[in-house]
Order: sequence, then structure tokens, then C-alpha cells
Amino acid sequence: MRAPSYADPDQKAAFATWLEAERVRTGMSRNDLSAAIGAEGTNRIGQFLNSKRLPLPGTLRVLCSAMGIPWFIAFANAGYYRQILVLLEDLAALARTWCDEDDVYPPRDEGSFRRFGVLKIAGTLALKAIEDDARMRSRYVVGSYSEAGVVVARCVVPKPLAIAVFIGAAGFPRRGDIYKDGRSSYAAEVLEAAVEIVDQADGKDDSRKPTGLLAAADFVLRAKTRSLFERRPIAGEYVTAWCDRQCQNYTYYARLATYWRFGEAGSSKSTMLPYTFMPDIRLAECPDPEVFR
Repeated sequence: MRAPSYADPDQKAAFATWLEAERVRTGMSRNDLSAAIGAEGTNRIGQFLNSKRLPLPGTLRVLCSAMGIPWFIAFANAGYYRQILVLLEDLAALARTWCDEDDVYPPRDEGSFRRFGVLKIAGTLALKAIEDDARMRSRYVVGSYSEAGVVVARCVVPKPLAIAVFIGAAGFPRRGDIYKDGRSSYAAEVLEAAVEIVDQADGKDDSRKPTGLLAAADFVLRAKTRSLFERRPIAGEYVTAWCDRQCQNYTYYARLATYWRFGEAGSSKSTMLPYTFMPDIRLAECPDPEVFR
């Protein structure tokens, strides 16, 4: 069964433009790409690049491999959101494996973890373990927010889970958030920086479907009775609820962080109207995407 793309015609056209730009940037000829996918002649590649046809996920993976570009960036641009939702579950599963390997407390699937994140690593307080052990620093990240300049909460989570939560928080805006140019691009930056962890998590089966709350998000995204503009923020409600279920405090931090970077309700600072300015009680900063490597 073909994996669905939820892209509308404008997004499909933008994807074709992006794919052609990547082909030129990476120095690949149309013949090179045709050979990579085992096609005779360049007609099929031409259809991809002229927005007449969308490459299927398996084909798109091959094209990305040939050009040396991350598959998940291409999938997002092509509207293969189902595969991005499945990737969130894959990242959460990898985070669970890391927690088991590192003997974290509370255990990954306990309610306390889902509220507070990692409190101890192998019997040592998580913040101290990260400070003292380079390996733990490479596997765990800290999110914090402050009030009146004083840090009031910190939350430690494994990197794969942090990546998943930031993709959810930045890449799937909720109802009431204003679409603008920065937030989704930050999600793409996080994914691109995290390519090694993402590849480690990736199940490489593009026929899979998400489960639970992410299945509900997928259901909304594929409902063609509404425009994609209407569907995406509704799906974002389910994605945010899924992130909350993974670790509520880190999700709260991630949403505060994206607000700090892009403005109240996700709006860019440059497009905010005067009446939307409100005092920020809790502040958090978006981490440099490089921390997710």
C-alpha cells in the first residue's frame, strides 16, 4: 500500500522546487538520479522535479541517499507526515532503551518520569551525573525555565526524547498559534543536527502507522474534507498531548522556549501587533540545535 502524502498542490510544487535546488547544490545530474533509482532515461526524475509526480517514500529515501541529504527533511517537505509521526515514536523507543541501559530513576514508563523526567542516573542525581560524566552529557539534556531571572525548574531527559518533543512543539503548531516563518524551520534545524540519533532510531519501514494520540493526529491530517491549513493545528493538539504524555515538564519547557524565540503564541516578533504584547512570567531559551548531535 502506498504511503500517503498530505501535501496540498502548493506544497507539492514547493517540494519539487526544493528537490531541484538540492540536486543542483549536491552536483547530481538527472542521469545520476535516474541511475540511483534504476530508471531508464530521465523522464521519471523530470516528473519529480517538475511537480508532475511525487516520489514514493522508498524512492525518496534512495534519492536522498544518492544526494547525501537527510531523508526526514525531504519527507517533511513532501508532506509525508505519517512517517514523521512514526519517527517520533521511534525516537521515544530509543530513549526508553537508553534509560534502561543507564539505569535511570524513575523508570521510563512510570508516571513520575512522565511528569518530572530523569531524577537519577545509576543512583547519582541526574544533574551531577551529567556534570561529572562526559558520556552522560552526550546522552542527556537539561531544559529549564525561570521566573524573575531565577531558575525555578529543570528537567533532564534523554536526547532522543528531547528531539521528539522539540519536533512536536516546533513542527506541529496548535490551534491559536499563529503560523509564521520561524518555528517549523527550527524543528528542521533540530532534525538536521540530530541526524545520527535519528538514523539510529529510524525503523526504516515506511508502511508503518503511528499509534495512540499520534494515530489521531494522522487521522486529522489525512481528512481531506478540510484544508491542510485547518488540519495541521488540530493535529498539533494531539501531538502536543503525546509530548505531554512522554514528559510533561520537558514539553512545557520546549513550548516556552519556542515562544521565547518566536514570540507570543508562536508569532514572530516582527509580525506581532501591539495589543498582543504581554509580560512574560516564565522564560526559557531554545537550545542551539547542535546540542542534539
